[in-house]
Amino acid sequence: MYVSNQINLRSLHSTPELKEKVFELIAKTFPEGHACSRAIKIQDEFHMLLQDINAPRVLFLEKAGEIISTCAWAPFTFDLGKSKLKCAAMGLICTADAHRKQGFSSYLLNEAEKLAIDENAALSVLWSANVDHYSKLGYMPSGFENQWSLKKSEAIKLKLATTSTHSTVKDLNEIDSLYKSMHLGPIRDIEIYNSFLKLPDTQLIKTQKAYAFMGKGRDLHNCIHELGGDPHEFKTLLARLLVNIDEENFYIQLPLKSKFTPEVEALFGPPQRGSYALAKVLNGASLTEKLLRSSEVEKGIETDITESSFAISKDKQTIFASNNFSHFLQLFLGPLFIEEFEDLSAEQKQVLGSIKIPALYFWGFDSV
Repeated sequence: MYVSNQINLRSLHSTPELKEKVFELIAKTFPEGHACSRAIKIQDEFHMLLQDINAPRVLFLEKAGEIISTCAWAPFTFDLGKSKLKCAAMGLICTADAHRKQGFSSYLLNEAEKLAIDENAALSVLWSANVDHYSKLGYMPSGFENQWSLKKSEAIKLKLATTSTHSTVKDLNEIDSLYKSMHLGPIRDIEIYNSFLKLPDTQLIKTQKAYAFMGKGRDLHNCIHELGGDPHEFKTLLARLLVNIDEENFYIQLPLKSKFTPEVEALFGPPQRGSYALAKVLNGASLTEKLLRSSEVEKGIETDITESSFAISKDKQTIFASNNFSHFLQLFLGPLFIEEFEDLSAEQKQVLGSIKIPALYFWGFDSV
């Protein structure tokens, strides 16, 4: 497809002969992150986005064989119990130095969103510290995670008592079963675990009833970014992970509603607010309907959802209504708690706060 000035929109599916050039630009442009203990190819580090089966969703701009800008996305699905929500994970938004600030990455992101809508994705999510830029493109900080910034020397002093022995993982189905028991996060398959464990500086530790992931290539170094299973096993998992932490500083990141939070707080005190995902509504009616269908809603609260608006009422009295579905995202997924919104009345806060929306948490694991 012709874009302008002999610049063409391509995908790895339509132009596979340019694959190595595309990978070269991404590797050169993407933030360095933490130095790995061994070399890693960009297509291995971002397996979910750059695997061959995802080639139609790896977009780039090309001019006379030169790769100018890239953007890739991958679909994933949240199992919300009573419904399933299709989403799009955007990433590897990179532009060559000589072509920056000309709108190329914004153009590609828009094209990727169109493809995601065609595949029935209701929500687009990306991770970036450049909030101001992406807010102009319709993305907003949505939700946040709890984070603990810790010292290895202080953690060792705790002389953690363990409740069971740890072991190496011989059957990834065991981890998959524990993960599914949490009812939190995207649907996975075994291949995803395998691709993750091939990354340098990553660890998977398990006990009989729980597991922990730490590290991920250049990203999330010395960071425990997923805990699953029985929270009473946390001390055992942490004791084993401390042995392998190679620096003084380490981190724990958990979903806001993680059942492991009380165990971590008992050892290390209250957390800080961690990073946000940036999210954009692609299909507001679908997003709102599916989230509400899987929510806990008190008797007397009703919702009215159309293709272009939503309304929430209590005993037939409208509490909140909007024709902008981003307001729904903002109210229930963050970045603030409902009680922190200054422009809502006490009655609005009470009613909206009583609606328990299921958590949409993207583990660090799932951004591979």
